Amino acid sequence: MFDPYRKWLGIPEDQRPPTHYQLLGIAPDEHDLDVIEAAMLRQSAFVRNFQSGQYAEDATRLLNEIAAARLCLVDRKKRSKYDAELRQRQPGAGAPPRARDSGTISRAPASPPAPPPAFDLNQLVVPEPRRPSATGRRLPATGARATGRRPASSGSAGYLWQVPLLTIVVVILVLIARFIGHSIAVQQAIQRPPSAEQTISEEEKQ
Repeated sequence: MFDPYRKWLGIPEDQRPPTHYQLLGIAPDEHDLDVIEAAMLRQSAFVRNFQSGQYAEDATRLLNEIAAARLCLVDRKKRSKYDAELRQRQPGAGAPPRARDSGTISRAPASPPAPPPAFDLNQLVVPEPRRPSATGRRLPATGARATGRRPASSGSAGYLWQVPLLTIVVVILVLIARFIGHSIAVQQAIQRPPSAEQTISEEEKQ
């Protein structure tokens, strides 16, 4: 006699009638609805291949049983009642594990914790602006103050203000030197004795 449960679903002959878990090919403690739906679609798609052949009647009956198994397992109340009947009818044969003496009911494993955020919002702190001080500059990393200054390079701001200052100093020195030279020349001219031409011109005036 043809056995579609063993031929198509791989269920042994000594396990009749098969449980809903065996029809869907899932574990008795599976509670994920997505897994149950995927198992129903997988089993139905395979059995549907035989609807147009010699065993079309068996395939249709098996498809109805698979659909009924899915409707029972996705409903919490129907599943609890079915599991209780299954333990009484077939203890240990594909039945879900019994609850402990404390009265707790087996539940699906807890979902994994959510991953941590890509970045911590507490780290988004505006850095304190660096302020110059009399003893030195504030270091960018630790906030400590340096004990000395590094000489300004040719492209730094310190060098730019030194250029006009040096120019002013040079101009002042040149003016002082010219003034001193002019004063010396005047004093020498006063102390120099009159020449012969100047003496003759003075006599002619008299």
